Amino acid sequence: MAAIRGRIWFWSASHQPIIGGQIMKMLPSAELFAPPKRKRNTNDWLERAKFVVAAARDRAVEMAQQREAPSMTRPPTVLQRRRLAERLSLKS
Repeated sequence: MAAIRGRIWFWSASHQPIIGGQIMKMLPSAELFAPPKRKRNTNDWLERAKFVVAAARDRAVEMAQQREAPSMTRPPTVLQRRRLAERLSLKS
């Protein structure tokens, strides 16, 4: 939405500006609120989605435990290797 020259412009899904606004349609209460069957289906869908996410999380934890943890140590830098080489050469 943008205000250009005192007018309010809306952009639709096709990215074309629409001057003005949409007129609200009068809806009966049956259309405003979800019917019980649809609400029940939505709740069932959400419950199944929660189970799917929990199962995926459990599988990820199992796979992570089966693999060995990656080494977090970085290889020494060139400067560190030179210093180590100098110390070793001084000792011998």
